[in-house]
Amino acid sequence: MLKFTRLRFKKGFTLIEVLISLFILSLFMHSLMLIYDSYNRVETEIRTDHSADFLHFITLIELELNNYIIIEIEPEIIRIENKGTHKASRIIKQNNKIYIAPGHQPLLYDVYDWQLVQIFDKLSMTVTFNNGQVFSGVISLENIEE
Repeated sequence: MLKFTRLRFKKGFTLIEVLISLFILSLFMHSLMLIYDSYNRVETEIRTDHSADFLHFITLIELELNNYIIIEIEPEIIRIENKGTHKASRIIKQNNKIYIAPGHQPLLYDVYDWQLVQIFDKLSMTVTFNNGQVFSGVISLENIEE
């Protein structure tokens, strides 16, 4: 009869040791994926934040209006006239941009809607961007001719 002998020194890992190491590795990979997703979410929010764009837009409008006489303010259009040449223009929203027409240089991009309200010698602007952000600002109107 053949005798089966047991090896005293086993080489390799047991099934339980392999399962535990795979479990630990999967926890580590899961935590890396959570960190990566969080990073992407924050980066996307920063990239799509329009607060600096709106502040730049308000500054541009104030500077531009120094060169124009405001003729009329409608809920979505500002009708203006150049002080030097007396050419009529308007500040409008078209194709998701706000710009002075005639002209093609946009003052603000990615605009869903904007509303204008004149309150005495102040102009209140509310801009809604395509990503849902809404900003409001007030500028002083000193050069209004009626």
